[in-house]
Amino acid sequence: MQSSQDRFPLGMKDLADHVHNAGLKFGLTLGSGIKTCQGYFGSLKNELLDAGSLWSWGVDYLRYGNCYAEGVPAKDRYTSMSWALNQTKPALYHPINVDMYYAINNLGDQNVAEWGP
Repeated sequence: MQSSQDRFPLGMKDLADHVHNAGLKFGLTLGSGIKTCQGYFGSLKNELLDAGSLWSWGVDYLRYGNCYAEGVPAKDRYTSMSWALNQTKPALYHPINVDMYYAINNLGDQNVAEWGP
């Protein structure tokens, strides 16, 4: 996962710092498939790398979308990112925010209420 150099020339960490300095939380939407719903690269099979980037940028909120799943069940995609976020979460002494709200956006498909919590 990488940010657009045209849209964010100083990078996502700089943007997050700017948002935090304004007293706000910083959130992103990613795709749980091979692409986001907007057609950008998704996180499928890159969860550890992407989760590490999210933490290093200081993301407070992740909305994880449901497009281009390539037949991979929702439970597998969403729990894989949850695991990756927990594996890459920085230690408490790390200078960035160590809390992130993780929201799955599966539109109620595939019995998400049974395994989502």
